[in-house]
Amino acid sequence: TVVQRGRHSMQKFEDLKAELEKQEERHVREVKKIQSEIEELRRRVREYEETEPRSIGFNDSSTDSFVRTVEWTIKNFKSEEKLCPKGTPMWSPRFKLAGMNEVRLEFLPNGREKSWNGFCSLFLWCPPGTKIRYQLWVGSFMKAPDEDTYDGEV
Repeated sequence: TVVQRGRHSMQKFEDLKAELEKQEERHVREVKKIQSEIEELRRRVREYEETEPRSIGFNDSSTDSFVRTVEWTIKNFKSEEKLCPKGTPMWSPRFKLAGMNEVRLEFLPNGREKSWNGFCSLFLWCPPGTKIRYQLWVGSFMKAPDEDTYDGEV
C-alpha cells in the first residue's frame, strides 16, 4: 500500500541520513589527523632547514631582531654549487631582521631557468604583510635597492 511504501521510503531516508552522519564524523576525524600530520611535517621541515648543511654562517647578530644587515656564508660553497643545477635554490635558515622573525634568503647559485649562464639569483622572503625596502649583494655584486610587499607565506 501507499502507507507502507511511504514508511519504507522514510526508513530508507533515515538510514541514509544516519550513514551520512557517520561518514561526516569519519571525515572530520580524518581531516583533523591530516592537519596534525601537516603541522608535524612543517615542524620537521623547519628543523631540517635550520640544520641543513648548506644553510648558515650568519653573524652573531642573527639573534638580534633589530639587526639591519645580515651576512650569509654558505659552507663548502664550491661543492654545494655543483649540487644545484640551474633553477635549484639553497635556502637560508629563518632569521630575524629589522624587527621581523621568519625572514629567509633564497639563493640560486646557477640562476633561475631564464638567467644568463654564469649569473646567480638571490631573493629576500619576509612574513606576509611585510613591506620593506632592501638591498642585496653577492660577493662584490650589489643589486639596486628594491621595495617589496609580501602577501603570501614562503
